Amino acid sequence: MRASEEPLPLVLQRFDILKLYSIDTKEQNFRCQFFLEFILPEGTDSSTDKGFPVDTNSDSFKLSAAWYLNKIEPLGESWTVVDQSIMLRGNNMVINMRFEGTFPMDLEMEDFPVDTQELTIKIIYLCQTKNNFRDGLLRA
Repeated sequence: MRASEEPLPLVLQRFDILKLYSIDTKEQNFRCQFFLEFILPEGTDSSTDKGFPVDTNSDSFKLSAAWYLNKIEPLGESWTVVDQSIMLRGNNMVINMRFEGTFPMDLEMEDFPVDTQELTIKIIYLCQTKNNFRDGLLRA
């Protein structure tokens, strides 16, 4: 990718809640384990170097696939990375990440005990691809 070209975005390919451990109506949070799969931008370097490349203006500028691992975080009360991997699928570099944590939720108890509630996990992508402000939240 040349410095003058627009970088392609990270693409959320898959989101699955694997385990729902608890929903706490008093604390208004829930605890779960979930899985994310991202397709990395074309031209991503498949190396495991997590550092940012020094020469960002050269024609050979590429971010490493492992660099992206430190840029994806859920917004929650507490969370941990259970597992993460990078693999090549066809021509695409793919990141798989599994998290476990406690996340806030706004409960609206209108028809207790048979209410249905929407559970939301917000994921932040800690990377700015343009020189202007951009919402880095991925809502799953």
